[in-house]
Amino acid sequence: MHRSSISTRRAFTLVELLVVIGIIALLVSILLPALNRVRDQGNVVKCASNLKQLAVALINYAAENKGRLPPNINDGSSGGWGATNPAAQEWFHNDRLGRYLRTGNQTGTGNVFPPVMICPTAPDGSSRTYAMNIWGSSAADQFVYNKTPGAVKSRNGNYSPNPPFRGVIFDTDTKQPATLILLAERHVNVNGGSFGLFASSSIGFQGDKPGQRFLGIPGYSLTPVTTGGSPVGVANTELDYTRHTRYRDRDRAGLPAGVTVPPRGRVNIAFLDGHVELLAHDELADPATGLSRLRALWSPYDRTINTP
Repeated sequence: MHRSSISTRRAFTLVELLVVIGIIALLVSILLPALNRVRDQGNVVKCASNLKQLAVALINYAAENKGRLPPNINDGSSGGWGATNPAAQEWFHNDRLGRYLRTGNQTGTGNVFPPVMICPTAPDGSSRTYAMNIWGSSAADQFVYNKTPGAVKSRNGNYSPNPPFRGVIFDTDTKQPATLILLAERHVNVNGGSFGLFASSSIGFQGDKPGQRFLGIPGYSLTPVTTGGSPVGVANTELDYTRHTRYRDRDRAGLPAGVTVPPRGRVNIAFLDGHVELLAHDELADPATGLSRLRALWSPYDRTINTP
């Protein structure tokens, strides 16, 4: 009579299970940072693509308006710089961008909030996270002109020189467009109700010196907000370096209200020639001297006032 053999399987020992779990944990610890880096890089590329599209739209607008870029006139609107005020004239109005962009939500005054205006790493509920350089405006408020070295009149008043001067107005015919800032990532600091959180429309007026606008403006305070309008620290620059931070810049996370957000990290900037660069704070200005490196100019006047 043939006896069938019965095979037996040896179970894993506790030690073997622990070894396998340890190997899996090691692999996860190696792969997770790489996956995070891929995700972060994807957000950087998406953000740069948004700025590129907006810059091209503004340049196309200027091509049909004798080199003049859109205006940025506040005319007394509160906080949002033209979010609801019919008297305001801003670069993101449908009459200016509608021909060159696929527009999205629109206010009753014609201002548009297309998806291309939102950085993917901005706070949830944001509807505009980019701002136009005020010195590229074809028209601005009188207080801007009062800080230019030449007499410029707006429709609302006369030139009253108010030195120290901060910049000069430029257009697409200005020399060295690859160095002139057209658009940049600005802190989201306005709660626009049904239109969510958004950045003020313009950037670049605050601060007497160009280096201050990159590294910290004396006496300037801006309170960024996150989802639900909660403050997160206090910023002393308009540029939002927090969206594309490097590991060494991430000690600012979770800062309570009232604590100054360190102005360091990286920010996407679109230039007047249409190209976009991701630049760190120390590439834009020298932290030791406080001087702009003149790699990105708020206006050609930066070269004149780039002094200690």
